[in-house]
Amino acid sequence: MEGKPPESPSLQQEAVSEKTSSARLKELAGVSPDLARLVASNPGATPELLRELAGSRDPHTRQNVAANPNTPTEVLLKLGKEFPEEVLNNPVFSLLFLENPNILNEMPVTALRNLLKQEGVPVAFLEWGAHSWDAEVQMAVAMNAQTPSAALQKLAKSQDSNVAEAARLHVNLAGEITEDWDERAKTEILNTEIGKSYWDYLESLANTGAIPYFVIQTFPENCELLHQIASNPHTPGRTLEELVKNRDWEIRLAVAANPRTPARSLAHLCVDKNWWVRWEVARNPNTPARVLEHLAVREVREEVQLAVVTHVETPAPALQKLLKSRYSKVAAVARLRLDWAGDKKKGWLEEANQIIQNTELGNKDIEDLENLAKTARSGERAMASNISAEGKMLEDLAREKNWQVRLEVAKNPNTPETILEYLARDSEFWVRLEVAHNPNTPGRILEELGMDDYSQLRSLISEKTDPPASLIADILGPEAEFWIAVEVAQNPNTPVSLLERLAKHNQAGVRESVAKNSNLTASLIKQLAEDDDFQVICNLALNPNTPASILEKFARARQGFWVNVSIASNPNITASIQELLVKNNDSGVRQNLASNPSTPASILEQLVSDGDSRVRQVAIAPYLAKKPEGLPLVLEHYNKDDKPSFKRLMVMLHPEIPAQFLAQNVRWSVWLERYAITQHANTPLNTLEVLARDSNRIVRAAAKANLQGRS
Repeated sequence: MEGKPPESPSLQQEAVSEKTSSARLKELAGVSPDLARLVASNPGATPELLRELAGSRDPHTRQNVAANPNTPTEVLLKLGKEFPEEVLNNPVFSLLFLENPNILNEMPVTALRNLLKQEGVPVAFLEWGAHSWDAEVQMAVAMNAQTPSAALQKLAKSQDSNVAEAARLHVNLAGEITEDWDERAKTEILNTEIGKSYWDYLESLANTGAIPYFVIQTFPENCELLHQIASNPHTPGRTLEELVKNRDWEIRLAVAANPRTPARSLAHLCVDKNWWVRWEVARNPNTPARVLEHLAVREVREEVQLAVVTHVETPAPALQKLLKSRYSKVAAVARLRLDWAGDKKKGWLEEANQIIQNTELGNKDIEDLENLAKTARSGERAMASNISAEGKMLEDLAREKNWQVRLEVAKNPNTPETILEYLARDSEFWVRLEVAHNPNTPGRILEELGMDDYSQLRSLISEKTDPPASLIADILGPEAEFWIAVEVAQNPNTPVSLLERLAKHNQAGVRESVAKNSNLTASLIKQLAEDDDFQVICNLALNPNTPASILEKFARARQGFWVNVSIASNPNITASIQELLVKNNDSGVRQNLASNPSTPASILEQLVSDGDSRVRQVAIAPYLAKKPEGLPLVLEHYNKDDKPSFKRLMVMLHPEIPAQFLAQNVRWSVWLERYAITQHANTPLNTLEVLARDSNRIVRAAAKANLQGRS
């Protein structure tokens, strides 16, 4: 026999023959994995050999052992966790149950749960499981489409709310849904834990860009959340296509600006009634040439025409059309582009910007602003805040009854001094505050405001680049108010000489504010790094100007949780510091490291594999943004989580999730997760066919509808 390859027919025949001796079978099992699989299937293999093969590293060998009728009972029961179908179909298993009706109690709980989910499980097993104390065993029974109504009625009264819900929605208790399944699905989803706190869940989902449109449709409309979704560059194209139809123009505006918006959606938005939306379409780097050409022919707004004429993809015919524009600056840039012979390296861009600036591009038409003011109060506020608004108009608006309009006038950097002086005596505190904040407010008005009773206003005046001399004296005087010194200490416009004096202040709170200042010198940072105050060190650790050498010194000195949290959030930490922090025992430190925009994919990869689920959840979005091909790693870790959770659902909804992952998790215990699989574009047909036989009436109806839609 020696010298023959393991795959030779004679060796294979020996491995499957019931006449082969047990000693020879054991010998053959050690020759190769292929022969071990055949031996594991041999009904002549001894229980001792099968017990040994059950510990094989090869899953196919263990699977064959689970199906072998000679496998010892205790081994068979353990293998039920990994291979429930094979154990259930093993001809000896039903005999074991007849001999020992208590055998289900002897099974490991994890194996029992998986066994009860199988389609072919005896009804007697399900009836027994309905009386189990284990909530997950109860859930397995409630998930099985064969479970009789009597057992379901008992489970509907379970103390576990998820089990009770699964039983209540079971087709054998609630019946099939024949119509309006989508509306019923929305109602039921809103009654789940996710539905009751949907804002938190959807906000997390929106941050990852993993939110499909069917989820948005399910929950009550929230403009702020929809805007966040529309703005996210990771939002799936199919979701953005649906948001194009939203009646809120600001959401459509965000879609128009999103670099992931599909070309056909941009084509739809290029005829939007709101010119701001059309302007963002013209600015979107992915807008195709045909859409830009359409805008060049049809658009009448100067701002949109300029966005078209400066777009790198605008074709020559569109530029020829824009040569005849009634706006001189548009025509001038079009001529420039044509002279550059279609250059796409943006070498013409600097010259184009000069043309635009010289012709004061960007001023809004006064007539348009006045029309806007007539349509809504928000128009008056928009007009008041517009930098091109004229003095007479601002003077009228400064006398508006609506204090929010006066507030916008006070904010406007072009508001004349006479109007600022008038608003400095406004009855509304917030208007006076904005006057103090306005960069054009002269010192004499600031001095007047400095007498204001509101400490917040005086604090703001102290932040001015050139505050009145009387206030500077107060800041350093013996009777100086603590809060003024604090405000000056963190003001980036405060002179270094003043910061040096404040860094020696006897009040720790003042030194803490100095440590926050973004204009600290190297010598000041070195001085503050020796400070005894804990918060000074924390603020310094967070300061982006603190050099890596000092940050690393802090990190190695083990100064405590809050210092390390601050270091982890610093955008300038080096690779060596990141390697230290990724091993920190405090999960909060690792969470901050995961959310730090400067953390590279290599560190995020470690955090995605973190033992703390909170760290993993924070790390998902930045990791996938920096390494989209890393999705399999994310799925590998989240699929190992036995407990149903929103974070698992969040990963499962990712638009790039492979079909294989969806198929593998068709028996997830939470019906909402299975429902989500029915809605995913990547779900295979055979998986939908399995879900069309699901126990949950909503999952079943959704799968059938999806199958019908694909046919």
